[in-house]
Amino acid sequence: MRKQAPAVATQVLYALLLATALIYLIDARTNNMPPKWDAKFYVDMAENGIVDNPNLKAPYAYRIGMPFLSRSVSGLLSVPVETGFRIVAWSFALCLLMSIFLLARKFTEDYRHALMTMTVLSLSAMHVKLPVFFSTLVDVSGYALIVIAFWALLTKRLALCLLVSSCGLLFKEFLAIPWIILSLYLARKFWRGRSRQSLGFLLISIAVGVSVILLPRLFIPVVETHQWVDPINDLSTLQNLGSAWLDEPRIFNIMFSFASYWLPTLLLLTPARFDRLRAQLNNFHLYAISGHVALVLLLTVYGGTNLLTFTSYAVAAQTVVLVLLLRCQVSLPEKIFLVAAMIFYNKIFSPMPTETIAAYVDFYGGWSSLVTPTTLMRFLEIGVFVALAAGIRAAARGHRSDESCDSDRERK
Repeated sequence: MRKQAPAVATQVLYALLLATALIYLIDARTNNMPPKWDAKFYVDMAENGIVDNPNLKAPYAYRIGMPFLSRSVSGLLSVPVETGFRIVAWSFALCLLMSIFLLARKFTEDYRHALMTMTVLSLSAMHVKLPVFFSTLVDVSGYALIVIAFWALLTKRLALCLLVSSCGLLFKEFLAIPWIILSLYLARKFWRGRSRQSLGFLLISIAVGVSVILLPRLFIPVVETHQWVDPINDLSTLQNLGSAWLDEPRIFNIMFSFASYWLPTLLLLTPARFDRLRAQLNNFHLYAISGHVALVLLLTVYGGTNLLTFTSYAVAAQTVVLVLLLRCQVSLPEKIFLVAAMIFYNKIFSPMPTETIAAYVDFYGGWSSLVTPTTLMRFLEIGVFVALAAGIRAAARGHRSDESCDSDRERK
């Protein structure tokens, strides 16, 4: 007979303690990078604001959220701006892990599956390790907000989804993804019901999203653009809309980055589990998750250089996929190997290079059109890990089947 699960508040407390411990452990084994490259623009915005600032460059100038919070924390606690960034990055990392837990919890009756999902994704290179290493970048805030937005979307808290995704656009452009999916859902709902309420909500969603995207770009003056496709500040960048698909090394790196980020799913996936995964998702969840992954891919193609960072915005989709796979009677040896593989592959306990950008981008690979021996070796490592996972699964099958799934239904 199964033990009664702890109360929800107790489960959340367990998750909070585990998330804090995971971030602390990763932080303790990770060195720190001073503000360099893109981060210099964020620090400058935090120190000097955006009014009459001659150093603003696109697209950094439009990501005012994290610099504003870091400056506020810096002033409130009377600490340097860089310390403010570190506090905000740590807070968003904790928020990210807790939001992963809460999203995963909606798809399983066993909260331990949600804890495992949170643990595994905390070991993805971009989610915790990079933010505690390079805390003056902004993506950790985008990761947390996109999971919250998708939690709101998948649980039909549509107004909350619109609020989080529209505010999130001031942190990172990838928050357009839940807004686009929400707007498409509202359009479909109006088309089927033709209600004034649906039309009103759809028009509000479109107006809010378009305003948050356009207004900063129209009214924040920049002196230069580093944006890969920027029709507002540099029309010549529109040529990248077509050339992006013809850049073979870049396409290879996008494939590598997706494989790297989706490694946890690749280690657990089997044909039987894939069929059961599909069966456990209702149409709305399936369309939302598929749209999420497709839009992450599209924005990655046109996003710029740091491809592994971009592909990691699929965090909400992988959260749902992982927790549903973990419901499929994953054996203890598989789980142990999954965690060990994530630690090893993502170099969780290894210091990161700080000297040159060449060493920095080659640490994980997946940078623009730069394909190095490190990239090829890490692609090979993915194949080795997947093969080892299959071997462990075959060995464990004798005492526990991996082809059946728990009977609990996903929560609406």
